[in-house]
Amino acid sequence: MVPKLMCPTCGMHVRAHEKDCPACLTFCGFPNVRKAEQPEEVGELESRYRLAGAAAAARGREAVFLAYESALADSASVVCRSLDQVKVLLSADSAVYTNFYRQRSSGGRRAEDTPIETQRETTDVRMFPSYHENIHFAALSLNGKGVLAYGACCLVLKSAAIARRASVFWENSVDFCNRVCPEQTKPIPPGYCAPWPMRAKLAAAKAEPELDAQSTREEFSLILLDGNRFIEVHIYGPFNRDSFDRLLLPRASTRADRAMVAAVRDIIRKDGLGIGVEEYS
Repeated sequence: MVPKLMCPTCGMHVRAHEKDCPACLTFCGFPNVRKAEQPEEVGELESRYRLAGAAAAARGREAVFLAYESALADSASVVCRSLDQVKVLLSADSAVYTNFYRQRSSGGRRAEDTPIETQRETTDVRMFPSYHENIHFAALSLNGKGVLAYGACCLVLKSAAIARRASVFWENSVDFCNRVCPEQTKPIPPGYCAPWPMRAKLAAAKAEPELDAQSTREEFSLILLDGNRFIEVHIYGPFNRDSFDRLLLPRASTRADRAMVAAVRDIIRKDGLGIGVEEYS
């Protein structure tokens, strides 16, 4: 059983989904991070990490295992969107990146009538009970690229902007729940999530079977994120253009896209956003 959290200021009980004390409004931590920091979660992850390290050593892969873990210390959180969505987000400091639930509740977006949307919401409610509308999703990356199925433009978040409010999960949470714990009444097993500072341990534990003695830094990037295989990042609350460090754009192939890219670069320069822009093929 998860121990009760008591407010450090007034001693009142703070429920699992609450970030502020309901009595005195003292900030008590982000719910997703508190969950990832629970002793049961950390203990199971540490055990999984030790077993992965032992397996790597037995296969003569200890050095590459440790190199992979070390590389993950520089990993970043990435969200992907279309070029026009990126332009809107960067155009004003009042623009906010919000999730599907916030867009839907404001009337700015219709719900999709698809099975995956139903699965997504069912999983989110299960993983983040009573606070799923506050969770924003990203993917962990070593090279700045994210899950391109969500958009070809990759926005790399500053670690400082999310470190206190982000947790990471083993994989796409819908796929995980469908495969590992499909029965809604059963709990999600511990040890598959971690607070942001422990992301390298979680990633190394997951990657151990994929590592080869000759794996390179470039291959590390694909082991971490390749198509729909990735580590999911859960960020409590929205973010804006000041939260981003880099922007990766596909090389423009049409006149319209080149004009849009030029406009985005101009916004970044004129507004002094300090966002590095890179193009990829």
